Amino acid sequence: MFVLFARKVIGLVRPILISANRFPFFKRMGVLFYKYKLKKTLKDLVSLFENDLMSVYTTTDFDSQMFSPFESDIDLTLVFKTVSTNQEIVIRDRINILREKNGLFSNLIGLAIYFSDDAEIFERETSRFIAKKRIKRWSNMVLLWGNDNRSGYQSEQLSLGSYDLRLFYEEILIDVYLHTIKKGKHRLKNFYQYGISLMRAYYVQTNQSDPNDYNQYVLLLKNIGVDNDFVDHFMGLPDDNFLADEDFVILALYNFLIIIKKICCRDTAEDMSNIKIVNEKFEWSLPEEINDFIDSIEKKDIQTVYASVNSIGFQSYYVYIILKNGLDFDQFKQQIRSILNNISRLPILKKNLIFYSRIMMYYSDYDIFPIIIDEDIFGLSSFINVPFLMESTNLLLYGKLLYGENLPIDIPVTKIKKDLYYYICHYIHHETDILGCESSLFFLMSTMLLLKDDVIKIIWSRFELEKLFSDRGYNINSIDDNNKLIKELKNDAYKYSVN
Repeated sequence: MFVLFARKVIGLVRPILISANRFPFFKRMGVLFYKYKLKKTLKDLVSLFENDLMSVYTTTDFDSQMFSPFESDIDLTLVFKTVSTNQEIVIRDRINILREKNGLFSNLIGLAIYFSDDAEIFERETSRFIAKKRIKRWSNMVLLWGNDNRSGYQSEQLSLGSYDLRLFYEEILIDVYLHTIKKGKHRLKNFYQYGISLMRAYYVQTNQSDPNDYNQYVLLLKNIGVDNDFVDHFMGLPDDNFLADEDFVILALYNFLIIIKKICCRDTAEDMSNIKIVNEKFEWSLPEEINDFIDSIEKKDIQTVYASVNSIGFQSYYVYIILKNGLDFDQFKQQIRSILNNISRLPILKKNLIFYSRIMMYYSDYDIFPIIIDEDIFGLSSFINVPFLMESTNLLLYGKLLYGENLPIDIPVTKIKKDLYYYICHYIHHETDILGCESSLFFLMSTMLLLKDDVIKIIWSRFELEKLFSDRGYNINSIDDNNKLIKELKNDAYKYSVN
């Protein structure tokens, strides 16, 4: 009872603690508290797993300008010796007990778990993807304890996964919407962080190396039509306390869409495999606030508007606002202003923006998220088809046209399989409780089982999940069965992706 009460108090005090980071003294005190928590957590980990733990790494940099006590967390990566499936379960259970032991401040520590038999293969698979701030490659990690077991493997070809690309842009949109709701007084930290990630992704994908300084961004971006003055202003956001006016925010969106189109590549004919689509009728009603929002905005330069139910939740909706191709900046600015001026007509969006995280919004009970793109980007499956969303399938089967004409939708199965196999491995390694997040993990696992049979179907209910698993000899409620299935799918993932 006391813990619940204390957590509520901390929830109320937390915004004050975050605000106090503006003052160097209070920020130093916050950093010292984090260092104390890190030292204590390391001691607990070594004490609990002395015989099985091989090494502990972190990607957290306390000296980074982006680090903010009581807002940021400490990301730890643990590497254990190879153990049996039952021992894996014991280790994960003990990790969860350790989280509970941390009590009020358990959310300050993020843990990713690896076992030595697949850590090297996972690194090799991960290294194909361009690292981002939130999840960095092993080469960017700092060893805190134990022996350094990294293989140093480097992929010959780097690319950006569709999940990362979509996440970058949606996190940027969160800051854009908050900036509008708070009338320009919102600090654009995520906007800056993920904007840099987009620029870096395009640079690394083009040059297969990191830039030495931001002038290299300027030279590359100038060649694709991004204005030099915009890049200079954008790089100066930290000096301006991450504050900017609406014109600059809209200019940034205009240029981010240019960069996204350059990062993405169109799918080839070979990628379009023959696949059976199971189109079982599923009726869903549109929340009235979506209609109110769409009816209120100008549509002079809007091509099409769709609504779709997010595959991982009945009460989670995307609203795709698809702009016409080829708009100049003045046309773009006028259209975006109309959209932003009416964003308050989505009260649930305003409520959920308090999470400051798109990931957390996915798991809210009710969510509506407008995503602003143009027709070219809508046709790029490397942006639309985030593996656990499968939006091209979702739109094709259950999308609702709210304005304009239907646009062509393709399902590139080969690419979806490769991305999906990678992300289930990634997801499993970053979950300490295998069954702790059923909506995402079971959806990933069920989608992979379906794709093994070249079938696409949206799983809408727990009953359908249980039947799919039981038809293949697995009990969805059995921890042992789930661990066996995870190991089987991981093996498929490695064979499919590495080869």
